[in-house]
Amino acid sequence: MSESTATVELSDGTVTLTDWSLVELTPDFYGHSHMQIGGWLPKGYQPGLIAQGTNHMVRADLPGIPDVAQAVNVTVETKGYGGPQRFMKIQWRHLSYPANWLDTLRDTGKLPAPLSAAPVVPEEPALTRRQQLLLAKVRESAGLRWTTGVAQAFYRGLGYANRGLRHGARSDLHELAALGHLTVHGPDDGRYFLYVQPKESA
Repeated sequence: MSESTATVELSDGTVTLTDWSLVELTPDFYGHSHMQIGGWLPKGYQPGLIAQGTNHMVRADLPGIPDVAQAVNVTVETKGYGGPQRFMKIQWRHLSYPANWLDTLRDTGKLPAPLSAAPVVPEEPALTRRQQLLLAKVRESAGLRWTTGVAQAFYRGLGYANRGLRHGARSDLHELAALGHLTVHGPDDGRYFLYVQPKESA
């Protein structure tokens, strides 16, 4: 573990970790190995709106380690161990090994050469946790005209801080439109967005 502080920017917030470590985990049953950043959150810190489970790591600043994966989908887990601090683990897919990796390890004492450094199938653009919540609400209210103000009010109702919220709401609507979930209507000073019904349900 390192005594320095690591900074990890996730799609819905930035965390600082002390006594952190970066390790490659043993391959799972399918031969997939994951990298893990683990460290202690500041005393009294609560993850809040940072999504546990599936999330997206924008970047990681680990002192002394320059080549940490950036812009990857991750899983986040936070645990308390009875003290004032909570421990956070952030994991993402790293390498894939042959199906017989365990036999090779037993026979030679070493892992076989990895098959790949990333999933073969390219991943679709990842939505942030906030965008996922917005898209789910848009689907529930198909037909509603979504403006920046409406999206901002929705976020405010979820407890998001007001600072930068209007800009974030506008950016999220445009991002969902760029990904084909919404269509853009109206002039620049009266722009609104409508949900695009999937073809199979049209």
